[in-house]
Amino acid sequence: MLMCLREGIVTVIIGTATFFILPRDPATAKFLSEAERQSVLLALERDRVFQEEQEHFSWTTCLDALRAPHMWLIFIQFFCSGGELPRQIRSIPADV
Repeated sequence: MLMCLREGIVTVIIGTATFFILPRDPATAKFLSEAERQSVLLALERDRVFQEEQEHFSWTTCLDALRAPHMWLIFIQFFCSGGELPRQIRSIPADV
């Protein structure tokens, strides 16, 4: 349990530091050259056009997703693979 606590503390520290170190957007990224920055901003602008054209949220779309068989197969796969997680967590100290 102490090992999991230490790993969690390190994760929180690194996550918090990353939040303050990484730039907010590509326009303020110091590690990009001017050509790279313009390329990334252009790609983001092209993506933004598609986002504006997309439909807004509707409950009928959610219900359509629940009726799709492939969504249920994905759900079953993830549900069944989650059963292994507690056993894997207990075996972490033995792996180290």
